[in-house]
Amino acid sequence: MAYLGVDPNVGDITFQKFTGTGSATSFTLSQNVASGEAILVTVGNVLQEPGVTASYIAQGTTLTFSEAPANGDDIVVRFLGRAVDQPLSFAMQLFKYVATANQTAFTGADSAGAILAFGSDVDVYLNGVHLDTTDFTLSGGDTVTLASGATVNDELVIRAFRAFAATDTVSKASGGTFSGGVSMGSTLSVTGTSTFTGAITSSGGIKLGGTASTNLLNNYVNDGTWSPYFSNITGDAIFNETPAIQAGTYQRVGDYVYLNAYLKNAASVTTTSSYSASSGTYIGGLPFAVPSGNTNFHAGSVGYQVQLVGGYDSTNLSVPITLITEASRSVLRMSYPLGVTTSQVLNSYVGNNTGLIFSINYKVT
Repeated sequence: MAYLGVDPNVGDITFQKFTGTGSATSFTLSQNVASGEAILVTVGNVLQEPGVTASYIAQGTTLTFSEAPANGDDIVVRFLGRAVDQPLSFAMQLFKYVATANQTAFTGADSAGAILAFGSDVDVYLNGVHLDTTDFTLSGGDTVTLASGATVNDELVIRAFRAFAATDTVSKASGGTFSGGVSMGSTLSVTGTSTFTGAITSSGGIKLGGTASTNLLNNYVNDGTWSPYFSNITGDAIFNETPAIQAGTYQRVGDYVYLNAYLKNAASVTTTSSYSASSGTYIGGLPFAVPSGNTNFHAGSVGYQVQLVGGYDSTNLSVPITLITEASRSVLRMSYPLGVTTSQVLNSYVGNNTGLIFSINYKVT
């Protein structure tokens, strides 16, 4: 059986004793209590009534009497429950009997018709005076027998306690299993290794290794699509027309992103104000910018190129194009290998139907 909180302790109700001084009204309890109703207090074997207008109040570990108990009076506190770390819950029922002459045994229905039943813990009061356990005996879980016969019309009060533990709970100390969903209203802290057999869903994201936004899990593993186009170094499009083919995919894993794309201009293009024939050509629209101050440039390769003017060697053979990252930019520079007359692809080389299929990976943080 599992329990939420401390596992149940089986045994008698805990009690504490004090001695009155005639002046002290405040006493320190050994356990936390939620209120005066969580304890039974007797002074000189007389049961006291809890409440701000009655005999005493209690909260936390402080018991306060409205009047100081007399010097030498025995004060007994019985704990029915605690505000924090309560091991048991108690069901308490009150039975009242009006005695006949010399009656000793009290059982069955009381004056209100309630049938007496109890566990191992009871408090017995005769005309308001708490009886010592030597003044009565218990038998069968349903009978209280006085050592001396009562007087006619004496009132016998029996407080019967039965400890129980909630069955559908999980132990704080020993752990257990929740069969249904669990909702947390605040932060859930976990120490040690956690095992999940189902999917983890989080509307606010999941962070790894820290609390910064860069620690979000979707910054570690993330994939999607992007739309490449021919641009200048600041990412402004150099053609007015939307490319005929503009298909890009990416996958980010940790600090690196892997790009693949097929870019092809429309059959007829016109230039924008960002176009300059003598300026270098770039590919804009990267899903992740290259960080500022990043001196680790990364190069990608073009596997296919069509309708690209220029970029030929001395034998008039087409030279492969290399794509290079630019620090603090969301563009790729189109360049030629060393040894070619022009090291960078110029805008004048790009026009109608110019197409590229390329891939590159680069660092994003």
